[in-house]
Order: sequence, then structure tokens, then C-alpha cells
Amino acid sequence: MDHHKISSVLEGNLLWLAAAAFFFFVPSYFLVIGSGNAPFGHTWLLDRDERARYGVIAKRMLIWFLSAAVVGAVWSEVLSLFWNN
Repeated sequence: MDHHKISSVLEGNLLWLAAAAFFFFVPSYFLVIGSGNAPFGHTWLLDRDERARYGVIAKRMLIWFLSAAVVGAVWSEVLSLFWNN
């Protein structure tokens, strides 16, 4: 990062926003929620079909977070091995 100086705060914020969109928001929309899902109604808790849809999305989100934690832990260990050597 020292070799790539950012000229302004706005440019840095836009780069962080682009990275967040690319690595978090876009994958969470397509891989967790899905592009074909309709919004939940106000009484989704009372409807069996909507509760089932919510359960599927909740399971996808849990798996996504757990896999990100495992990959982050492994990546951290790999980087610490290279950093210490």
C-alpha cells in the first residue's frame, strides 16, 4: 500500500466502497439471497411458505459466514508463516 499513494480522501473512500461492493455486497446478493427472491411480506412469520424461504436464506448466510471465517483463519495462518520467516 505504501507504493500506491491515494491522492484524496474521496478517492480512498470510493476505492473502499468499490472493494466492499465487489467482495461483499454483490456476492451476498447473488450467493445468499438470490436474484429470483421476492421481498418478504409483513406477516411472513405467520406464513409457512415464507418462513421456509427465510430459513433457506438464513442457512445460506450462516454457511457463508462460517466459510469466510474458516478461509480467513487459514489465510491468516499462512500469512503469519510467511511473515515470520
